[in-house]
Amino acid sequence: MVAIIKDHAVVRRKSIIAAGAVVLSGTIVESGCIYAGIPALKIKEVESELREVFERTARNLLYMRIGIKINKNKTII
Repeated sequence: MVAIIKDHAVVRRKSIIAAGAVVLSGTIVESGCIYAGIPALKIKEVESELREVFERTARNLLYMRIGIKINKNKTII
C-alpha cells in the first residue's frame, strides 16, 4: 500500500506518513510526527525512544535492499 503526496506539500525529516494517507498540496508535515487519513492529519508526535526504533528499522531496510550486512557491533560485514 502507498501514500499519496501531492505537489507543493512539504514533508519534514523524521516524519511518518501512514499507508493510504493523502497529503494535500500546501500541507506541511511536521518533523517527528505521524500523519494519517484522507486528507492526512497529524495524529501524534513520535516519542524519542520510538523515533530511534523507526530510524534503525529504516536504516536496516536500506542496507538489506542494497545487500549490505551489519553484525551486532554495528560494523559492515
